[in-house]
Amino acid sequence: MQTALGKYVKLLTATALSSVMSTGIAMSQLKISGYQETGFITGSTKGMTESAKTLGTETGLRFDIAGKLNNGMDYAMILDTNNFSVQSRLLTIGSGNFEVYGGAETIKGIELTRTINPYVNNRNQDITNGTGLTDVLDGTSSENFVGFDFKNIAGNGRLSVTYTPNTDQVGRVAAGTTLTNSVQTTDLAGTTANYTKTDAATSAITVGYVMDITPQIRIGVGVLKADAKDGTIFDDADAKTAGIRFAQGPFAVGYQYHKNENHTAIATSQTNKVNTVSATYAVTKDLSVGVAHSKQDRTLEAASVAVVQPDLKQTAFQVGYSLGAVVLQGDYMKATQVNHVAGADHSIVKAKAKVNF
Repeated sequence: MQTALGKYVKLLTATALSSVMSTGIAMSQLKISGYQETGFITGSTKGMTESAKTLGTETGLRFDIAGKLNNGMDYAMILDTNNFSVQSRLLTIGSGNFEVYGGAETIKGIELTRTINPYVNNRNQDITNGTGLTDVLDGTSSENFVGFDFKNIAGNGRLSVTYTPNTDQVGRVAAGTTLTNSVQTTDLAGTTANYTKTDAATSAITVGYVMDITPQIRIGVGVLKADAKDGTIFDDADAKTAGIRFAQGPFAVGYQYHKNENHTAIATSQTNKVNTVSATYAVTKDLSVGVAHSKQDRTLEAASVAVVQPDLKQTAFQVGYSLGAVVLQGDYMKATQVNHVAGADHSIVKAKAKVNF
């Protein structure tokens, strides 16, 4: 999708990268951080295949480099690894309230706005990735992209735009499935993996905007538009999301909505609408509890007459306890109409211990 916006993003990025090569680096600062965690998942099912018990470990290591160029512009580089495999990477160059960047698997564009809701631990989509609850489509999950951000718009608002050219995936969506978000090893139930791809090259533009209206109220909106190269087989992708969060003292509550449509093969095309409400409460400075509920409506668009499937409902209760560098997490999740199949229920208990350094 060679749009004017896509060409503009690539031009800005090329200009900034050329500036780096011609001016050199004046000074830089390196920061190394990471974590080690162990997670356990168990559960029970009704009307579906028995769930597996899963024990996993995960190690993360992140390198952050930041500094100034000889011409006064700021730059930053990020390299994030998971179990010593490279995950996130990002190069950012900017000045003042504007920056351009290129990278992969980082929170830019529409991803800025998919985490408005407050959670103690994992988002509902990330607890197991095994119920069919979809995440908002994005163009930055494991894909290479370029983009730009404007900061401090109308106060502290932030606008982020990304362009992903000719990728074979948007949000890791496989034809006929709903696996749309990237999760970590210990966030998987059984052997469900989230690395499937479509067969059609796709170009995508995403836009995300977040703003704190007051110190207590945050809002966010985002959109994705993606053009499938082979439109005779695959539908174009279209996603929208909006959310609001209110936080006062130890209490926070939020609501988020997203809609994904026409993002698989035409033969299996579907529209998913997700409404999520959540609340958290800090019992003490170390102990927090929370609850989150999601409801997903799915319509199969490929049939001669659109078919509305049974609603998927998922509720999670969470507790988190901080011991400084050590964090203990617990989740109990109950999902009904799993994968929109009537009578299919799934209950899950997840426990995690994490050490940050």
